[in-house]
Amino acid sequence: MAVRMLVAVAALSIAAPALTAAADVPAPVERRMITAVGVGRPPDRVSSDAQARLMTERAALLQALRNAARDAGRSIPADVQSALEHGMVRVGATIQDFRITRVTRRPDGAVEVEVTVPESGIHPR
Repeated sequence: MAVRMLVAVAALSIAAPALTAAADVPAPVERRMITAVGVGRPPDRVSSDAQARLMTERAALLQALRNAARDAGRSIPADVQSALEHGMVRVGATIQDFRITRVTRRPDGAVEVEVTVPESGIHPR
């Protein structure tokens, strides 16, 4: 009887630190997500319709990623005067962990792509 009680007490003392250690784990940090949209237009001269579609999708994706980096504040004006005149911005960033959340094909052949990027996934160069 004494041996069984000793085993039960030993088992509780081993399990108790595991239970308290789990309670000390901090809550996960909520990541800020940035959503951006890019639009691609089909090129004028291409070899095939498939090539035009792929080029349009790629252009829309790149514009969406550029817009996400700009919205995250990781962009710098290429030239102050031209930036004011044309609204052009040079973006220097590496983007990781993005997700394509929506792809919309328009009747005129244009493609609209929406991406979601965690703010921690955008790294300036």
